[in-house]
Amino acid sequence: MKVLGRVVVGSAFGGLLGAAAFFALEGLSPSPANSQLAEEGINDLGKKYKIFIYAKENRGNGKWAFQTKTVGEDLSKPRYSSWQEADCWNSTIDGKLVGAVKIRPGGRGGGYSKAGILQAVCGQGK
Repeated sequence: MKVLGRVVVGSAFGGLLGAAAFFALEGLSPSPANSQLAEEGINDLGKKYKIFIYAKENRGNGKWAFQTKTVGEDLSKPRYSSWQEADCWNSTIDGKLVGAVKIRPGGRGGGYSKAGILQAVCGQGK
């Protein structure tokens, strides 16, 4: 009976330890639930898409490094960008000036506006 008690206690402890490790690692990786929506719209093919700020790091002096995650009707899996740099004081992303207003050239789609991404990274909302 002592052996059975040790097995039950050991199994319970192992299960709790495994669950704690799972939730600790899950908290380190951003998910859509804690990613900030930066842009949504319809692309040139008429398909809906959403762009999230997936990760960001403060670099000081109004600069942020960030990655985006794009999901869409025409994507079989999410697309992640490489790291980019936003300069909130100079309104640039990777050194290129970003307009303050979301303007979509080309009718219904025509690409996405980086203004929404800059606003989301810099904390100005949409």
